Amino acid sequence: MIFNKLQLNDFGKFSNKEIELQKNINVIKGNNESGKTTIQKFIVSMLYGISKDKRKSNFTDYDKYYPWGKESFSGKIKYTLDDKKTYEVYRDFTKKNPIVYNENAEDITSMYKKTTKGSTFFEEQTGIDEKTMISSMVTEQANVVIDQASENFLIQKIANLAETGDERISYDNAQKYLTKKRNEEVGTDKTRNRPINSLYEEKKALISEKEELEKYSEEQYEIDKKIKEILEKQKKNDRLLDFSKRYKNILDQEMELNNKILIYQDNLKENDKNQDSLEANKKELESKLEEKQSSLNETIKKQQEDEARNNEEIKDLNDKKDKKNKFFIILSVLLIIIGAILLFVGLLPIGIVLFICSILSLVLKQKAINKIKKEIDSKSEIVSEVLSEEEQSIVGNIKNELNEVILKINVLKENSIEINKNIQEINNQIQENEDKSIKDLISEFEDISEAEYSEILNKEKISNRIDVLQNIKGDSELEIQKYNYRKKYIIPKIERLAEIEEKLYAIDEREDELLKEAEAMALASQVLKEAYEEMKENVVPKFTSELSETISQVSNGKYSKVVTNDKDGLLVEKENGEYIPAKALSMGTIDQLYLSLRFAITKEATYERMPIILDEAFAYYDRQRLMNILIYISEKFMDNQVLIFTCSSREIEILDQIKINYNLIEL
Repeated sequence: MIFNKLQLNDFGKFSNKEIELQKNINVIKGNNESGKTTIQKFIVSMLYGISKDKRKSNFTDYDKYYPWGKESFSGKIKYTLDDKKTYEVYRDFTKKNPIVYNENAEDITSMYKKTTKGSTFFEEQTGIDEKTMISSMVTEQANVVIDQASENFLIQKIANLAETGDERISYDNAQKYLTKKRNEEVGTDKTRNRPINSLYEEKKALISEKEELEKYSEEQYEIDKKIKEILEKQKKNDRLLDFSKRYKNILDQEMELNNKILIYQDNLKENDKNQDSLEANKKELESKLEEKQSSLNETIKKQQEDEARNNEEIKDLNDKKDKKNKFFIILSVLLIIIGAILLFVGLLPIGIVLFICSILSLVLKQKAINKIKKEIDSKSEIVSEVLSEEEQSIVGNIKNELNEVILKINVLKENSIEINKNIQEINNQIQENEDKSIKDLISEFEDISEAEYSEILNKEKISNRIDVLQNIKGDSELEIQKYNYRKKYIIPKIERLAEIEEKLYAIDEREDELLKEAEAMALASQVLKEAYEEMKENVVPKFTSELSETISQVSNGKYSKVVTNDKDGLLVEKENGEYIPAKALSMGTIDQLYLSLRFAITKEATYERMPIILDEAFAYYDRQRLMNILIYISEKFMDNQVLIFTCSSREIEILDQIKINYNLIEL
């Protein structure tokens, strides 16, 4: 893969800085403090995120490269993998996860897994994690500074790389660390004041105290056993008591219903008494009404007779009136006719007299008729007379009173019927309830034997039976209270015993943890040994072969072979065939060994042809060795992108001299 473009929006000292990179060799030149290490840190941080870990230092990478005075803390990197696919990554360093774009600028971030540390996109794409990348492909300036301070430290790192594949891991130191860790964090039978030793002493003291307290546990067991027996008896007694109370409740309900019957019977008696009284009153009223009605009938009969007689007389008067009316009318007509004839024949005076007589005849007729009318009216008044108001009122009152009495008698009869009906219903209910309730009660209390409930089903003795059962319950509660009082003294002892047992259990768990931890350390030591042997057998030969080839080329054949063994560590073969310890070499040669071995690891670390980042990696190389290593890099890693960070012009001059193409970036 190759890095195409770095875009430092705001990172460290840089703001809006863009760096175009090419395939093969790129030289980034700048004076000290010009930002070379910052660019290198930017690349790693863009791919894996920036560290906020304060365990090693109070000043984290996040704090160190945060662009003070700027609103943003971000950047972008563009790279192309060996499969020719190009990606762009934008990262806001104040957030955990970046945004990953494909070559069509599509956001594909969700395609990759996310952990507590952030997205693993680059590891998934290349198969290389941050730790491996830094320990193989990236040579940091800080490592060179350490090398300058301690030659032996660099020798150890080279040996670590050759033995374990990681410059920070030494097999011997790891084994010593595991042994020390086991002694310090666990302990053995031969150590003192270690966790396992303190645990054993505490366990011994607790076991002694536990043995002393166990007698109280036995006593509590006996007390609990006796309380259990009492409670079992009490449970039976409570069942009998509950049965008895339920049965008494049935009897009480029956008594309540019987009391209702008594009330109804009293009402019935009162009803019958009132009915008898009303019947007597009824007879008296009927007799009185009969007497008054007889008198009234006589009066009516007499009235009817008088009315018939009056009607006859009125009829005679009407006939008389009609006769007189006809007589006078005929008389008047005759007088008028005669008068008219006399007037016609000339007898005027006589005619006038006859006319006057006819008029007088009519007047006399009217007087006679009026007299007869008065007589008829008088007779009519006599006929229309009826019984006096007093007689009519007395008869009406008697009838009303009699009707009222009859109504009351009927109401009382209906009440009596209703009362008798209620009494019958209550009697039926009493019988039904008694049969069903007792049957249901016996069915519900199946645990009570027939002999026991037969003794209870005694109406006369039920109250005494309840008193006896309640006394038994009180005695049981008193006995339980006595045992509980003793338990109050015992419980703190038992609690202490339980506390000890919990502590012993915790100690056993802790002991098990410590033993497992010791076992894990022993297993780790064994696995480490096996891995070390496998590394020596399979991986180390590859590294030493690559290392031998590299050191031979960069040293012009002065050193042709590099080997390692458990006794002498890292050895270098001279031209004459002599093996000498690596620590006998010059600082420049040791630095070459270190760099060569990192190149060897780079080939094994990933299936991608990863860029090689060198930050002031050639500080101790003379001109010839620098030329050799640059030729070696250009030939051996011609398919790898190389980023050389330097503050001098030596690399540029030699590359120009040996005519190797490169991309120069000046800061």
